[in-house]
Amino acid sequence: MANPIEFFNNIQKDTWIHRLDPRVKLISVLILGSVLLLFTHPAYLAGWTILFLILWASARIDAKPLLALLYGGAIMVFVYVLYGTFVAYPEDILALAHVKLWIGPFLATDIGFVNGLILGYRLLLLLMPVMLIMATTEPTQMAKGLMKMGVPVSISFTILATLRFLPLVFEVTARVMEAQRVRGLTYTGWVDRIKNFQYLLLPLFINTLRSSRTLGLSVESKGFGARRWNEFYRDFQMQTSDWLILFALAVITMAALYVRFVLNLGWTPVFRP
Repeated sequence: MANPIEFFNNIQKDTWIHRLDPRVKLISVLILGSVLLLFTHPAYLAGWTILFLILWASARIDAKPLLALLYGGAIMVFVYVLYGTFVAYPEDILALAHVKLWIGPFLATDIGFVNGLILGYRLLLLLMPVMLIMATTEPTQMAKGLMKMGVPVSISFTILATLRFLPLVFEVTARVMEAQRVRGLTYTGWVDRIKNFQYLLLPLFINTLRSSRTLGLSVESKGFGARRWNEFYRDFQMQTSDWLILFALAVITMAALYVRFVLNLGWTPVFRP
Protein backbone atom coordinates (compact mmCIF):
# COMPACT_ATOMS: atom_id res chain seq x y z
CA MET A 1 0.00 0.00 0.00
CA ALA A 2 1.40 3.37 -1.02
CA ASN A 3 2.18 5.99 1.58
CA PRO A 4 2.08 9.77 0.99
CA ILE A 5 5.82 9.98 0.33
CA GLU A 6 5.81 7.19 -2.27
CA PHE A 7 2.70 8.57 -3.95
CA PHE A 8 4.51 11.80 -4.86
CA ASN A 9 7.89 10.22 -5.73
CA ASN A 10 7.47 10.86 -9.47
CA ILE A 11 6.93 14.59 -8.92
CA GLN A 12 10.59 15.14 -8.00
CA LYS A 13 11.88 14.04 -11.42
CA ASP A 14 13.06 16.48 -14.08
CA THR A 15 11.67 15.77 -17.56
CA TRP A 16 10.08 17.93 -20.22
CA ILE A 17 6.62 16.83 -19.02
CA HIS A 18 7.42 17.80 -15.43
CA ARG A 19 8.55 21.24 -16.61
CA LEU A 20 5.36 22.00 -18.54
CA ASP A 21 3.07 24.73 -17.27
CA PRO A 22 0.25 23.23 -15.14
CA ARG A 23 -2.30 24.99 -17.35
CA VAL A 24 -0.91 23.19 -20.41
CA LYS A 25 -1.15 19.86 -18.59
CA LEU A 26 -4.77 20.49 -17.61
CA ILE A 27 -5.67 21.55 -21.16
CA SER A 28 -3.89 18.44 -22.48
CA VAL A 29 -6.01 16.15 -20.31
CA LEU A 30 -9.23 17.86 -21.43
CA ILE A 31 -8.32 17.78 -25.14
CA LEU A 32 -6.87 14.26 -25.24
CA GLY A 33 -9.76 12.89 -23.20
CA SER A 34 -12.37 14.61 -25.38
CA VAL A 35 -10.76 13.53 -28.66
CA LEU A 36 -10.36 9.97 -27.39
CA LEU A 37 -14.11 9.67 -26.87
CA LEU A 38 -14.64 10.18 -30.61
CA PHE A 39 -13.14 6.78 -31.44
CA THR A 40 -14.32 3.26 -30.71
CA HIS A 41 -12.38 1.16 -33.22
CA PRO A 42 -9.74 -1.03 -31.47
CA ALA A 43 -7.01 -0.08 -33.96
CA TYR A 44 -7.42 3.63 -33.23
CA LEU A 45 -7.62 2.99 -29.48
CA ALA A 46 -4.35 1.06 -29.79
CA GLY A 47 -2.82 4.16 -31.38
CA TRP A 48 -3.89 6.25 -28.39
CA THR A 49 -2.38 3.60 -26.12
CA ILE A 50 0.98 3.89 -27.86
CA LEU A 51 0.84 7.68 -27.54
CA PHE A 52 0.14 7.54 -23.80
CA LEU A 53 2.82 4.89 -23.22
CA ILE A 54 5.36 7.11 -25.00
CA LEU A 55 4.38 10.01 -22.73
CA TRP A 56 4.66 7.80 -19.64
CA ALA A 57 8.09 6.56 -20.74
CA SER A 58 9.36 10.06 -21.53
CA ALA A 59 8.26 11.22 -18.06
CA ARG A 60 10.10 8.22 -16.50
CA ILE A 61 7.04 7.35 -14.41
CA ASP A 62 7.42 4.68 -11.75
CA ALA A 63 4.06 2.90 -11.69
CA LYS A 64 4.55 1.27 -8.28
CA PRO A 65 3.27 4.26 -6.22
CA LEU A 66 0.22 4.42 -8.51
CA LEU A 67 -0.72 0.74 -8.23
CA ALA A 68 -3.69 1.48 -5.97
CA LEU A 69 -5.16 3.80 -8.62
CA LEU A 70 -4.42 1.25 -11.34
CA TYR A 71 -6.19 -1.47 -9.34
CA GLY A 72 -9.19 0.81 -8.93
CA GLY A 73 -9.21 1.47 -12.66
CA ALA A 74 -9.00 -2.27 -13.38
CA ILE A 75 -12.04 -2.88 -11.18
CA MET A 76 -13.99 -0.19 -13.04
CA VAL A 77 -12.97 -1.76 -16.37
CA PHE A 78 -14.23 -5.14 -15.17
CA VAL A 79 -17.58 -3.57 -14.21
CA TYR A 80 -17.86 -1.99 -17.67
CA VAL A 81 -17.10 -5.32 -19.35
CA LEU A 82 -19.88 -6.98 -17.34
CA TYR A 83 -22.25 -4.15 -18.17
CA GLY A 84 -21.52 -4.35 -21.89
CA THR A 85 -21.81 -8.13 -21.93
CA PHE A 86 -25.23 -8.36 -20.29
CA VAL A 87 -26.87 -5.10 -21.40
CA ALA A 88 -30.17 -5.51 -23.30
CA TYR A 89 -29.41 -4.80 -26.96
CA PRO A 90 -32.09 -4.18 -29.60
CA GLU A 91 -33.12 -6.98 -31.93
CA ASP A 92 -31.16 -5.64 -34.92
CA ILE A 93 -27.94 -5.83 -32.91
CA LEU A 94 -28.73 -9.25 -31.39
CA ALA A 95 -29.29 -10.59 -34.91
CA LEU A 96 -25.59 -9.95 -35.65
CA ALA A 97 -24.38 -11.91 -32.61
CA HIS A 98 -22.69 -15.26 -33.28
CA VAL A 99 -22.70 -16.40 -29.63
CA LYS A 100 -25.73 -16.14 -27.35
CA LEU A 101 -25.53 -17.51 -23.83
CA TRP A 102 -28.31 -17.33 -21.26
CA ILE A 103 -26.98 -17.02 -17.69
CA GLY A 104 -30.11 -17.10 -15.56
CA PRO A 105 -32.34 -14.23 -16.71
CA PHE A 106 -29.42 -12.47 -18.46
CA LEU A 107 -28.33 -12.86 -22.07
CA ALA A 108 -24.62 -12.62 -22.84
CA THR A 109 -23.43 -12.18 -26.42
CA ASP A 110 -20.11 -11.91 -28.19
CA ILE A 111 -21.07 -8.45 -29.45
CA GLY A 112 -21.90 -7.37 -25.89
CA PHE A 113 -18.55 -8.69 -24.64
CA VAL A 114 -16.64 -6.79 -27.34
CA ASN A 115 -18.61 -3.62 -26.59
CA GLY A 116 -17.87 -4.06 -22.90
CA LEU A 117 -14.16 -4.40 -23.67
CA ILE A 118 -14.29 -1.22 -25.75
CA LEU A 119 -16.06 0.65 -22.95
CA GLY A 120 -13.57 -0.53 -20.37
CA TYR A 121 -10.58 0.09 -22.63
CA ARG A 122 -11.67 3.66 -23.30
CA LEU A 123 -12.10 4.24 -19.58
CA LEU A 124 -8.60 2.92 -18.89
CA LEU A 125 -7.20 5.19 -21.60
CA LEU A 126 -8.97 8.16 -20.02
CA LEU A 127 -7.31 7.37 -16.69
CA MET A 128 -3.80 7.24 -18.19
CA PRO A 129 -3.36 10.99 -18.92
CA VAL A 130 -5.03 11.87 -15.61
CA MET A 131 -2.59 9.71 -13.65
CA LEU A 132 0.28 11.09 -15.73
CA ILE A 133 -0.61 14.65 -14.71
CA MET A 134 -1.07 13.63 -11.07
CA ALA A 135 2.34 11.94 -11.09
CA THR A 136 4.22 14.89 -12.64
CA THR A 137 2.56 17.92 -11.05
CA GLU A 138 2.54 19.14 -7.47
CA PRO A 139 -1.04 19.53 -6.25
CA THR A 140 -0.32 23.13 -5.23
CA GLN A 141 0.92 23.94 -8.74
CA MET A 142 -2.16 22.32 -10.22
CA ALA A 143 -4.40 24.43 -7.98
CA LYS A 144 -2.49 27.57 -9.03
CA GLY A 145 -2.93 26.60 -12.68
CA LEU A 146 -6.68 26.26 -12.19
CA MET A 147 -6.88 29.67 -10.52
CA LYS A 148 -4.86 31.26 -13.32
CA MET A 149 -7.39 29.75 -15.75
CA GLY A 150 -10.22 31.54 -13.91
CA VAL A 151 -11.48 28.64 -11.81
CA PRO A 152 -12.87 29.91 -8.45
CA VAL A 153 -10.51 29.46 -5.53
CA SER A 154 -13.04 27.31 -3.65
CA ILE A 155 -13.14 24.76 -6.49
CA SER A 156 -9.34 24.85 -6.89
CA PHE A 157 -8.89 24.25 -3.17
CA THR A 158 -11.36 21.34 -3.28
CA ILE A 159 -9.35 19.67 -6.06
CA LEU A 160 -6.11 20.32 -4.17
CA ALA A 161 -7.53 18.82 -0.98
CA THR A 162 -8.76 15.77 -2.90
CA LEU A 163 -5.34 15.14 -4.43
CA ARG A 164 -3.71 15.50 -1.03
CA PHE A 165 -6.25 13.21 0.61
CA LEU A 166 -5.76 10.31 -1.85
CA PRO A 167 -2.36 9.21 -0.49
CA LEU A 168 -3.54 9.83 3.08
CA VAL A 169 -6.46 7.46 2.52
CA PHE A 170 -4.03 4.84 1.26
CA GLU A 171 -1.90 5.33 4.38
CA VAL A 172 -4.91 5.01 6.70
CA THR A 173 -5.97 1.86 4.84
CA ALA A 174 -2.51 0.35 5.33
CA ARG A 175 -2.56 1.17 9.06
CA VAL A 176 -6.02 -0.33 9.56
CA MET A 177 -5.03 -3.50 7.67
CA GLU A 178 -1.91 -3.87 9.82
CA ALA A 179 -3.98 -3.47 12.99
CA GLN A 180 -6.44 -6.08 11.75
CA ARG A 181 -3.61 -8.50 10.95
CA VAL A 182 -2.44 -8.21 14.56
CA ARG A 183 -5.97 -9.17 15.63
CA GLY A 184 -6.05 -12.27 13.46
CA LEU A 185 -7.40 -11.18 10.07
CA THR A 186 -5.45 -12.32 7.01
CA TYR A 187 -4.89 -10.50 3.71
CA THR A 188 -2.77 -13.12 1.97
CA GLY A 189 -4.87 -13.37 -1.20
CA TRP A 190 -7.66 -11.74 -3.18
CA VAL A 191 -10.28 -13.95 -1.53
CA ASP A 192 -9.22 -12.77 1.92
CA ARG A 193 -9.11 -9.15 0.78
CA ILE A 194 -12.65 -9.30 -0.61
CA LYS A 195 -14.00 -11.19 2.42
CA ASN A 196 -12.41 -8.79 4.94
CA PHE A 197 -13.28 -5.64 3.01
CA GLN A 198 -16.43 -5.17 5.10
CA TYR A 199 -14.29 -4.91 8.24
CA LEU A 200 -12.14 -2.25 6.59
CA LEU A 201 -14.88 0.16 5.53
CA LEU A 202 -16.05 1.45 8.92
CA PRO A 203 -12.65 2.33 10.45
CA LEU A 204 -11.51 3.78 7.12
CA PHE A 205 -14.64 5.95 6.94
CA ILE A 206 -14.25 7.15 10.56
CA ASN A 207 -10.57 8.03 10.18
CA THR A 208 -11.15 9.81 6.89
CA LEU A 209 -14.04 11.77 8.41
CA ARG A 210 -11.82 12.86 11.29
CA SER A 211 -9.12 14.06 8.90
CA SER A 212 -11.63 16.01 6.79
CA ARG A 213 -13.05 17.60 9.94
CA THR A 214 -9.58 18.65 11.05
CA LEU A 215 -8.93 20.15 7.61
CA GLY A 216 -12.22 22.06 7.77
CA LEU A 217 -11.37 23.55 11.16
CA SER A 218 -7.90 24.49 9.93
CA VAL A 219 -9.10 26.43 6.88
CA GLU A 220 -11.84 28.15 8.91
CA SER A 221 -9.35 29.27 11.56
CA LYS A 222 -7.17 30.80 8.83
CA GLY A 223 -10.07 32.79 7.37
CA PHE A 224 -10.28 30.90 4.09
CA GLY A 225 -12.41 32.79 1.55
CA ALA A 226 -12.21 36.11 3.38
CA ARG A 227 -10.24 37.72 0.55
CA ARG A 228 -9.31 37.09 -3.06
CA TRP A 229 -6.19 34.99 -3.65
CA ASN A 230 -4.41 36.48 -6.64
CA GLU A 231 -0.74 36.47 -5.63
CA PHE A 232 1.61 33.49 -5.50
CA TYR A 233 4.88 32.93 -3.68
CA ARG A 234 6.14 30.71 -6.53
CA ASP A 235 4.68 32.05 -9.77
CA PHE A 236 5.09 30.56 -13.25
CA GLN A 237 4.78 31.82 -16.81
CA MET A 238 4.14 30.17 -20.18
CA GLN A 239 7.36 29.22 -21.98
CA THR A 240 8.07 28.52 -25.65
CA SER A 241 7.79 24.77 -25.07
CA ASP A 242 4.34 25.27 -23.56
CA TRP A 243 3.10 27.12 -26.63
CA LEU A 244 4.55 24.41 -28.88
CA ILE A 245 2.63 21.74 -26.95
CA LEU A 246 -0.58 23.75 -27.29
CA PHE A 247 0.03 24.03 -31.03
CA ALA A 248 0.61 20.27 -31.25
CA LEU A 249 -2.63 19.66 -29.34
CA ALA A 250 -4.51 21.90 -31.78
CA VAL A 251 -3.07 19.92 -34.72
CA ILE A 252 -4.02 16.61 -33.08
CA THR A 253 -7.54 17.86 -32.44
CA MET A 254 -8.08 19.03 -36.03
CA ALA A 255 -6.60 15.81 -37.44
CA ALA A 256 -8.83 13.69 -35.18
CA LEU A 257 -11.95 15.64 -36.16
CA TYR A 258 -11.06 15.29 -39.84
CA VAL A 259 -10.52 11.53 -39.55
CA ARG A 260 -13.67 10.95 -37.54
CA PHE A 261 -16.22 13.22 -39.22
CA VAL A 262 -14.84 13.88 -42.72
CA LEU A 263 -13.28 10.50 -43.49
CA ASN A 264 -15.84 8.74 -41.25
CA LEU A 265 -13.20 6.42 -39.76
CA GLY A 266 -12.37 5.21 -36.26
CA TRP A 267 -15.74 3.84 -35.14
CA THR A 268 -17.40 0.43 -34.97
CA PRO A 269 -20.97 0.10 -36.31
CA VAL A 270 -22.22 -2.24 -33.57
CA PHE A 271 -20.85 -0.26 -30.63
CA ARG A 272 -23.50 1.11 -28.27
CA PRO A 273 -22.05 3.35 -25.50
